Amino acid sequence: MQPPAPPAPPPASRPRRPGRRRPPIKMGATVHVLAGTFQGKVGVVQELDGKGGARVVLGTMSIWVPVGDLTQEASGRDRPPLPSSHRKPGR
Repeated sequence: MQPPAPPAPPPASRPRRPGRRRPPIKMGATVHVLAGTFQGKVGVVQELDGKGGARVVLGTMSIWVPVGDLTQEASGRDRPPLPSSHRKPGR
């Protein structure tokens, strides 16, 4: 009698090419959404969290997207993040 075969590894959600790394996504970068409801849309990164998510502004709407589902737009120029609209005390 043979021992049971080990379980098969779970399928990868997206195949990765070995040796190709994407540049890190930074605040203010213009990005393309690669997956999900907003696939193919272009937006600007407004905020990054420490858990691998990014708030992306798409026109008048902002959404949270996993950083793995974003790619930086090559033709877009990086913009600095917008400052807060709240007044600073003492000014």
